[in-house]
Amino acid sequence: MKDKRYKNGVMYSWIVSYSLILLIPLIITAVLFMGINRIVYNKITSMNESILLQIRGSLDNMFQSIYKNELQIEFSREITDVLEEEKRGGTNASYLFYHLQKSLKQYVAYNDYIQDIGVVFDRSGYVITSKSAYEGKLQEEFLRQYRIAGEDWDSLAEIEDRGFYILDAGGGKSQLVYVAPLHYGPSAGMKGRILIFPEEKYLAQKLHVKESDHDRAVFLIEQDAFISLTGSQSRLEKEKKENEMRWVLDSETSNLQYMITDQYHTMYRELRIMHWLVMASMVISTILGMWCVFYFSRRNYKPVKNLVLAVSGKAGEQKGQDVNEYMFLQNTMTKAIDSQEKAEQHMALLKLLRGYPVPERIKGSLFTSDVYGTVVFAIEDTADFFDGENLASDSYRLLSFVVSNCVKDFFEDAHTVFDLVDADHYLIQVIGFSGKNKEEHKEALWKKLHSIHEFFNSRLKIRLSVSMGSLFEEAEGLADSYEQAREAMEYRMMMGSNVVIDFESLTELSLFYDYSLESERDIINSLKNGNYEQARDFMFQVIDSNINSGMMSAQLARCMLFDLVGTIIKGLSLTRLDSAFLGRLNPVERLLQCETFDRMKCELSDILRRVCDYINDNREDPNRRQFEKAVAYIGDHYMDENLSVSSLAEGVFVSKSFLVKLFKDHAGLTPLDYMNRFRCEQALALLECSEYTIEEVARKAGYSNAHTFIRIFKKLYGKTPGMYRSERG
Repeated sequence: MKDKRYKNGVMYSWIVSYSLILLIPLIITAVLFMGINRIVYNKITSMNESILLQIRGSLDNMFQSIYKNELQIEFSREITDVLEEEKRGGTNASYLFYHLQKSLKQYVAYNDYIQDIGVVFDRSGYVITSKSAYEGKLQEEFLRQYRIAGEDWDSLAEIEDRGFYILDAGGGKSQLVYVAPLHYGPSAGMKGRILIFPEEKYLAQKLHVKESDHDRAVFLIEQDAFISLTGSQSRLEKEKKENEMRWVLDSETSNLQYMITDQYHTMYRELRIMHWLVMASMVISTILGMWCVFYFSRRNYKPVKNLVLAVSGKAGEQKGQDVNEYMFLQNTMTKAIDSQEKAEQHMALLKLLRGYPVPERIKGSLFTSDVYGTVVFAIEDTADFFDGENLASDSYRLLSFVVSNCVKDFFEDAHTVFDLVDADHYLIQVIGFSGKNKEEHKEALWKKLHSIHEFFNSRLKIRLSVSMGSLFEEAEGLADSYEQAREAMEYRMMMGSNVVIDFESLTELSLFYDYSLESERDIINSLKNGNYEQARDFMFQVIDSNINSGMMSAQLARCMLFDLVGTIIKGLSLTRLDSAFLGRLNPVERLLQCETFDRMKCELSDILRRVCDYINDNREDPNRRQFEKAVAYIGDHYMDENLSVSSLAEGVFVSKSFLVKLFKDHAGLTPLDYMNRFRCEQALALLECSEYTIEEVARKAGYSNAHTFIRIFKKLYGKTPGMYRSERG
């Protein structure tokens, strides 16, 4: 356990260092031996390539002569006469065959490198050689005599290009044959073939390789077929053997390849024996040397080990495996000093932000800038940053680290940035500027904050709000700057989440809000009727009209929301229902936990829905089910352009007048107004979450044309669908 603990320590470094020194002569010996080995291999390669070039020069001359003889035969008078006779269908072919055989016999006699020549005529089926003539029925005798398999004969019949081919002659032997198509006239098709069989003994005589040299073999290769030129005992395996070397050279005059295979020579085998002797010597030397290195390193390591154990016991830290003992001692001392300095700086920042004095010693070393300010970051949404998971409590430290370091990168050019995380999950940045031009610094800081905000939204997918306080020339002004930034952050309630706020821009605020008795009465009447949609619309109209009229203070905005909650409570009291329901609903506590108006509107919407559901569930209304049936019918058929009050009455099996009274009693609206509101609510979702055009949204909402849809939408929401989409962004 202790050896593992100190694996990467001083002793380990000593062992590695001494081992490297020990291995230097061994490595040099190995490199020299490999160099000698390479020289021997290159010599063998050079010799075999030279032999291969000589073989190619000799045999390519013979192949070139075969090409010339084949052309003379192809255009000879005897061949032409036979082809003319076959074309006429004459009967004098035997006489012509005799003259052709006589001519072929002369070619064979004059060229000692040719074993035999055969001419195959496709029309008559005759095969004429220098030795005999074979008619169609005697072709099998010809194939047997010349050791040609039936499959090879069929493949030769399909060849249209002249070239050399290697055939399997049976008994482990191969036969080389030159095949050339026989044509009659430049535009005529193939009429036969000319076969030239080279003399195999002549091929072997051209080689400069002795049959007694069993280590070296020479082959002619044509695609996957081969023929041995150094004796029948030579075989060419598809897979190269472990102790075999191969060299291949293409023929310059034919479609063949030349290959030499060579086994390791006696000299190379002796080198391998010497190689193993050197390796054995190196291994023995390494083992003895390593034993000496380990023994003396371990003996000298004991004083250092005792020192590390003493320091780790005092500091309460264990040495990691990635540092040695000297680094551990240095890091421990540096960490202790840095930890004390950081703690003092952290406490100094906290004291300044809380308005407490700071010792001059720390203040003089920490605050060296000319102008100071504070920026507060509130993390809003991190679902995309954490792959769809909500922010967990143990993940806040990671977010603080990410935001703090990224902000430091933005300010690293000309500013000093300190950071700390406040207890209420605000990340506070204290920034120092060089130079006393506060207006210039403020403008630069404002642009920088917008860049930071854009970076976190677009690159890191972290939605956050940013607020900045005023700039001060003295470090003591950080307390006021921090309070201003915190106060500015509260205005997210009106401005929404994911915004950048400057405290000094929040000077002109509205001192009142508009909430008339008529609006309160409309909300109460809707609650009494249990009409959630109508009550929500009336309440949101009050909120939107006040927000759009001007900037409100956070305190005034909360007063307005609490007035709306009071209206809800008043509506509940007028229904004379169970008051314990209000305690379970707890609307005030829910609103206090909201930081933005959008969130408060969602909470208010949920409170209204629960109140209306409670009212509707706890009163008797014989027509309620009929009304719900009509509402469900609208939900199923709202996309139908022909949906009207009459068709709705027919769909729920009531009269038109009763339907109007039913909607007046339960919704406070006419059936037509209810249908228009329902259709426009569906259109809102399409405008926010899709790329449909206004015309497409109108048709999907059940309107026959966009003009009618725009008119009704503007009447309900005070703006056109296009304006609504552009505001949502």
